Amino acid sequence: MPAALRARFDVVSWDPRGVGESTAVQCFASSDDENTFAWRVRQLIFPVGTAQETAYIKRWAQFGQRCAERNGALLGHVTTAEAARDLDLLRRAVGDPKLHYQGLSYGTYLGATYANLFPGEVGALLVLDANFAPVAYTNGGKQKALLSRAQRLGLDAGAATTLAAMLRLCGRATVADCAFSAGTAAKTRAKFEALLARLRKGPVVIGTGPAAINITYPQLLRGVFYGLYVVHPGWSDLAKDLQELWLARGQRVQFTPAAPASPTRYAGPEQTISIICAETPSPGPLQFPHLARQELRHNGPIGLVPLWGDEPCSTWPVHSAASYFGPWNTRTAAPILVIGNTTDPATPLKNSVEMAAELARARLLVVRGYGHGAFGTSRCADNAEVGYFVHGVLPSPGTACAQDSRPFQGK
Repeated sequence: MPAALRARFDVVSWDPRGVGESTAVQCFASSDDENTFAWRVRQLIFPVGTAQETAYIKRWAQFGQRCAERNGALLGHVTTAEAARDLDLLRRAVGDPKLHYQGLSYGTYLGATYANLFPGEVGALLVLDANFAPVAYTNGGKQKALLSRAQRLGLDAGAATTLAAMLRLCGRATVADCAFSAGTAAKTRAKFEALLARLRKGPVVIGTGPAAINITYPQLLRGVFYGLYVVHPGWSDLAKDLQELWLARGQRVQFTPAAPASPTRYAGPEQTISIICAETPSPGPLQFPHLARQELRHNGPIGLVPLWGDEPCSTWPVHSAASYFGPWNTRTAAPILVIGNTTDPATPLKNSVEMAAELARARLLVVRGYGHGAFGTSRCADNAEVGYFVHGVLPSPGTACAQDSRPFQGK
């Protein structure tokens, strides 16, 4: 965080209920037990082909039932609305008359929920960066959903657009600046497609001996999806990983040793799933293979990562009555600053545009750049946030900032 904010504020964070060091949702005795359960469907990343799709859907339904058996009533009380009420208790506990809040990604939805549940307690300063559009996230409060949460928010299209930008910029860079570059944007994209085709045939092994790792097609796409989040140094590191896979693509798969035993307390995917699935309407499980075919046509295989990541919600056993579905335009005691990147893989700019429009008092600041969230990537945006937090001054309408550097620029 900028020095000006650290000098002015104490920074307080917390693990929401169900997460981390709070009373945590845990569906297995250990992460080893969870990994053993998940391995039967390729580590539960996403399925390829009808047989895997059937097994994946069945296994996640079993996963949900296991969670319900082990966590009891807790699963019905981990919604964002309840986290917002906890947040107001934290505000009162530290003695602040108003909430000064910065929310990133999912935290933007939490901030919007707080603003509408406690509009009088919104301080002069509330910043939302890399937004979840509330109406899209909640499906407008309608329980029948035709699209998954990720599709409604555009995570699939955002990932495809950002991947195309990464490969284009990599192709225009030298190999010294982007290890995966093939000399031109078109050749680099073709190289990536060839690598995907190789992984579709079977895993590729990286490394030798006990340190060898088998990389599957779903693992590669998941790694790319999350590798797009942070531009510096993330994209350069992602390019190096892709090049290592490219060079190793002819190697045969070998045995991967079991991971060492893990502690009893662990942070598994259920801590995210339990929140999202309790409050987010989902299509039925039999709709996901059809949606997957649509993804391949519209966004390519990268869209399968967020789509199938939402499928557990289709059979999740708990839907909480405490969920909040709006209204989102309650007038707050102070205006809210909303920030979004033009090329964000997880929260495309349309989410920030919609967030600003759905809130009663909001100002949108656009950052022309790449990656998930703008904070710390643009001095212009940082200065706007500091001015807003410290002095309560909003940027002028229509303000746009540039990121400080572009990907693969070299040193």
